[in-house]
Amino acid sequence: MSLALYCHPLAQPWALTLVTGCTVELALCPPDAIRPCLWAAPDHLELHAADPRLGGVWVEATELRRRVADGSTLKRACGALGEARVLDPMAGWGVDALLLAAAGARVVAVEQEPLLHALGRDLARRSGIAGVEFHCGDGLRMLDTAEPFDLVYLDPMFPAHGKTALPGKRMQVTRALPGAETEITVPELLRWIEAGRAAARRRVVLKRRLKDPVVGSPHWQIKG
Repeated sequence: MSLALYCHPLAQPWALTLVTGCTVELALCPPDAIRPCLWAAPDHLELHAADPRLGGVWVEATELRRRVADGSTLKRACGALGEARVLDPMAGWGVDALLLAAAGARVVAVEQEPLLHALGRDLARRSGIAGVEFHCGDGLRMLDTAEPFDLVYLDPMFPAHGKTALPGKRMQVTRALPGAETEITVPELLRWIEAGRAAARRRVVLKRRLKDPVVGSPHWQIKG
């Protein structure tokens, strides 16, 4: 897929360090794109869908800091992290990888979608949270080939639900990315869990919605 970065001139010095393999065009305002693209505003990256009605979406650094202060459920699920090595092979926007790093972990975050990978790196830049090593690539391959980690954290994109209300705008734009509309099947998810168990010394943590069916015979669950 051809990737496009539309860049405000004031953003050019830092934006070009976050993306690779993109065509770059200087612009003073976000474009009416015909495909998903990135817009580098003066101080942050935005993801734009092909539908201009949705506008641009990003994660505010202040939102991340609030979640750092209130990340009790994630911390309980992952246990005492200390300086544990954590693999997040479904990193998405990079939010949970940064939350784990803020709790002291050394995190390897892998995301296959280049646009989301760049947004995760930008969020790390703006938040000032260190300790995450970002990779753009196949997370399952990383699970199969990497040296062992203390913990593997799996956060697959939630499938679309049957409610009539639309999900939040950030999720709508994310689902508009090529391939994002494909729901992960239970056999595929079990394959990820199996690979995670082989790669993790301590535990595998799987994030699910409250009403989603239980997958993979977990030893325990935390609801929150």
